[in-house]
Amino acid sequence: MDSVVREWRAGDGAAIAGICGDPEVCAWAEIPWERDLEALNAWVARQREAHGGRQLSMAISDGGDAVGWVGLWPVEGHAELGYWIVPEARRRGLTLRAARAAATWGFEVAGFPEIRLHTGAHNAGSRRIAERLGARQLPEPVTDTDREGREHLLVGYVLPAPG
Repeated sequence: MDSVVREWRAGDGAAIAGICGDPEVCAWAEIPWERDLEALNAWVARQREAHGGRQLSMAISDGGDAVGWVGLWPVEGHAELGYWIVPEARRRGLTLRAARAAATWGFEVAGFPEIRLHTGAHNAGSRRIAERLGARQLPEPVTDTDREGREHLLVGYVLPAPG
């Protein structure tokens, strides 16, 4: 797997504190809204437990420090892909490389026939990553409710297995 992803380490909570309060992430992931090291470390511990079998939960790394998350999990015959990165590490290609590594693992190791992802219709950065992965945009956007109970318009993408 690409060196930009690695397993979560016990001390990674402090490294990802910059994501706390980011509405694009905190509304969907169970990342604490406030910078709470204990809560962040508990989140990291849950990610370490979630990694295994046909589920992937890895840290995006920039020279050793965790700067983001990439995950892949099974859903009704396909996999769902998710990712986020702290603001100070954006626009360096790390998320795209991590998403490619996760997709490769999903196809080659876990054997998924396709990978889907959903991103906020307004989230140009996440949509650009999906498109650069080679994912095809699904024709109809969907609405979904975030963990705060707010509805959002999401754009879906599908990435079929190579070959």
